[in-house]
Amino acid sequence: MNSTNLWIIKEILLVLKELKKNKKYFKSPTSFTRDRVFTFETVFFLIADLPRKSLGVEVEKGLAIINELIGKKKEGTKSGFGKARLKIKPKLFEVICKKLLALYYGVDNPKKLKTWKGFRLKAIDGAIVDLVDTPEMREKFGVQKNQHGVSVQGRMMIGYDVLNKVITNNYLGELSIGESNVAKDWVKEMDSKELCIYDRLYPGSSLQYIHHYFDVPYVMRCKLGHNGRVKAFIASGKKELTEQWYLTDTAITELRKRGIIVTNKTTMPVRMVRVVLDEGEVEVLVTSLIDNKKYPHKIFKALYFKRWGVETNIGFLKNTLQIELVSGRRPDNILQEFHATIFRANIQSLLEEDCEEQMEKINSRRKFDYQINHTVAAGNLKDNLCTLFLGEDPTDKYLKLVKVFIKNIEPIRPGRNVIRNKRVQKLNGKYKPMTNYKKAV
Repeated sequence: MNSTNLWIIKEILLVLKELKKNKKYFKSPTSFTRDRVFTFETVFFLIADLPRKSLGVEVEKGLAIINELIGKKKEGTKSGFGKARLKIKPKLFEVICKKLLALYYGVDNPKKLKTWKGFRLKAIDGAIVDLVDTPEMREKFGVQKNQHGVSVQGRMMIGYDVLNKVITNNYLGELSIGESNVAKDWVKEMDSKELCIYDRLYPGSSLQYIHHYFDVPYVMRCKLGHNGRVKAFIASGKKELTEQWYLTDTAITELRKRGIIVTNKTTMPVRMVRVVLDEGEVEVLVTSLIDNKKYPHKIFKALYFKRWGVETNIGFLKNTLQIELVSGRRPDNILQEFHATIFRANIQSLLEEDCEEQMEKINSRRKFDYQINHTVAAGNLKDNLCTLFLGEDPTDKYLKLVKVFIKNIEPIRPGRNVIRNKRVQKLNGKYKPMTNYKKAV
């Protein structure tokens, strides 16, 4: 490998040392000042290594790995770990996630990032996550009710760079806060080199205008009956049409609350694009990419399809990394593990990216292109995260993990199409968290 992401791992280690030193994200200035069993590094990486099994099993196994690395024989219990983790604010895990992204997208990164016509493609989507049912959790996140009962649930949002395969934005909060509102808060932190892709639940004149106001381009699929302009466009039979759209009264009110001065005469340019799917179904995309010479009609079908990357990433977080299964019952515990899981997912992405050069050589000799098996890679990274970060030099372990990833690959079958069955939202998720049960194996 001529250029690897190993340097990011080394920089993250320096950041962790600085965070421990300044204690800004500790609950107390005296936190982690004594040499106890559960040091800051031990607690951080026990959380980051995804404690999805019985916590007693995870602590025992994790301490054994760390003891071997540091040459000590420390013993601890799950209650000791529980007390130690309370010393760390969830914000620290958010900071680590953001620092990793700053390094990855920074000018010092020797790798050339993948783009589409100069844009970083960011797909944005959300999901409901099931959470452990305690009074604190009900108050923090809210509940979902139906005829079968009540369940504690939160709203997860993910912004995903579909070309470079890293999670760029993440959010876990109250169920009552809509996905579109979270997206609006994210847009003002973006720049004009990011192209956001949304599904049909997001279009609305307030979100579209916020993109227009901050000069952040977008592509959104909209419902065929979204508004009168979309209906008229469909009836016209045209392939595309660019118009000036006025804001709705609701959008004007919301935008003014956000400090954006608009009136009922304010307009924004919107381009509508008709896309016909392979099955003959018609979709309409609305976009701020109005230059039809630079962005011709023919590119939009494939462009919107790239949004599927965020769907598969959310599936990876929920089904493989089991982000809904947590080892704590307090809101701070849940937020710690949520952001730690995002960090852990991005570390895996860095490793997988460093497999690409070797994968190109493998694919040149095969009928189908192959890719890293993400699930097997996740399993192989489990229990090795501590070794990667806490060993004397991460280089050897990093390269060994890359080799292990390359050993476990699967073919990419072209033209594969899986029917998506629509299901009614259920109160009980696939991995329903319980206060008295965790996996032991």
